[in-house]
Amino acid sequence: MDKLQLLKSFKLMGFEVNDDQEIIKETVDDYENYKQIQLINGVWEYSEIDFERKSPPEKVNIINFNHNKQAYRYFFLNLLKSSAFNKAFIKDNPVYNISSIKELEHLFIQMNLPRMYYNFSNQINSDEIHVEFTVDKKVIVNCINCHGNKILSTRPLELERGILSMYRITRYYCILKETEHTLIENQLINEAFNDEDVKWFIK
Repeated sequence: MDKLQLLKSFKLMGFEVNDDQEIIKETVDDYENYKQIQLINGVWEYSEIDFERKSPPEKVNIINFNHNKQAYRYFFLNLLKSSAFNKAFIKDNPVYNISSIKELEHLFIQMNLPRMYYNFSNQINSDEIHVEFTVDKKVIVNCINCHGNKILSTRPLELERGILSMYRITRYYCILKETEHTLIENQLINEAFNDEDVKWFIK
């Protein structure tokens, strides 16, 4: 992803950013926290400007990248992840009233989440979020990559917490995969997000 592709991707996804040559920053209201990437002495720096806990505001969560394309990708995924949180955890979310895996599956169907991206059966498929059950009826949520390998697994969870984890991870995964499809379709990226991107995004 180059700079032009980054800016087109933001526009396509409805994210507002300000491009000022050597700095690209998230557009927010005055005195709100925001994310940015900035070229400093030949190195791209990702940072978040914290207004809430810092006076005056300062940079936090700083990460440096030697290559601009890595910085662009990380910046895009960060804004997408923030957006995913807002989409997944809406006010009066019905997931908090769910008490069984069957009810969670029904909720996913009601939400029109693509069936290919989640799996409650014993069979493991590629590119999906899969739930499994231990002998003591605890829940493990797995992320399966394109080769059918587990790239991320939760620890065994009690049912209530397992339901929330399956919901959050599946929602994030669906948002990432649907975005990936849109960007590839519009020739803004030429390959799927890699395992490290996926693991970071859904954690």
